[in-house]
Amino acid sequence: MASSILEDQTVSTLPDIVKAPLLALGAFLVLYRILVIRDRRPTSTAANWYAFWIAVYALTREHALHKWIGDSRYLSMLSMSDVRNIGYAAFAASAMSLFLLAVRWRSRTGLASLRLSIVACTIVVGIGVALFVLASPARGLAVEELHSWRTGVYLTLYCVAFLPAEGIIAAILIGMARAATDWKRRTLVLLLLAAILVSAIDLATRIVSGWMLAAGEVNWFSEPRSAVLNDLLFYPSVIWLVPVGAPLVIQDIRMRLGFASSAEGRIQALSPMWNDLTTVAPQYRLAELSDSGLPSATEREHRMRIELEDIVFAMARYLPVNAQWPADPADRARMLHLACTRYSAKNTQPHPGGDTVQLPTWATDDGAVDAVAAAWMSVTDARPTALAASS
Repeated sequence: MASSILEDQTVSTLPDIVKAPLLALGAFLVLYRILVIRDRRPTSTAANWYAFWIAVYALTREHALHKWIGDSRYLSMLSMSDVRNIGYAAFAASAMSLFLLAVRWRSRTGLASLRLSIVACTIVVGIGVALFVLASPARGLAVEELHSWRTGVYLTLYCVAFLPAEGIIAAILIGMARAATDWKRRTLVLLLLAAILVSAIDLATRIVSGWMLAAGEVNWFSEPRSAVLNDLLFYPSVIWLVPVGAPLVIQDIRMRLGFASSAEGRIQALSPMWNDLTTVAPQYRLAELSDSGLPSATEREHRMRIELEDIVFAMARYLPVNAQWPADPADRARMLHLACTRYSAKNTQPHPGGDTVQLPTWATDDGAVDAVAAAWMSVTDARPTALAASS
């Protein structure tokens, strides 16, 4: 039997008519980006993992899930305390995903080091195990009811991982707000900052109240929050996923329906080759954001062409000595693929340049690049992306 305080901390009381559309919309955006657009950019991958773990956390707060677990033949041994711990572990995982998103967002290539990713995963596992250990004496009770050091440590571990990530993203958004000239973009950025501020205040005050309870200080500030207040503080902090995740989905749907602008159409045509080449050589990618934030379609096309030109010239140095670029776009695509294969194998030294390799001057001509991009998928049997992943 669970205490009323544990139920308040674990089960959402928000009406289904309010939260169901939010959860459905969030699930649609994430699944569309993964399954239809197949957006594999490092920042998008981190954002998708963040959305996944937040969805797991939200699911553990659903009354229907708790009822199903209680009625289940195989899961009935799980108490409400256990489900709360699982949900908080998922919350910590979402925090680390957000941290990796923030780091990748700030980086030039959109990448984070493998060591940093391993450390983040290790921290998540450690927090998850610690939450179960700390809450072990509170079977059927909320940790807040223990009034011991366990309360302070438990709430600190639950909350603290989010704060650095939100701080990095807030710094990025402040820079975007200062640089933005479009009032719509500036308004969106300010709304995102407000959502982060609400989340940060919620998390920081939970840590303080946890240690006040540990010290035996019970008052209006330290007493556990009601279920309604928990809902009000949680959903505003994740609703920003909708305005951030929706534009790319809307753009893709518009292109599929034939309503795309000329720049969006050219982006779609360049994307297969661009995705492969920037995956093979991510160090040539420009920053994920422009000075004013998310770039327009025209800006994205311009940046893609710069990146493609840089990568083609770099890959040309891995071609056999005295190789000559053919005039046919399909043959150029095959030769570029060969260069990427040799580069990905990491057992071929680049040429110093000069007379040993012909420069790919066609890469500076938009029309020639478009022609090679159009032939790219039809002539590349083995994708460079797969080669990079296996090397």
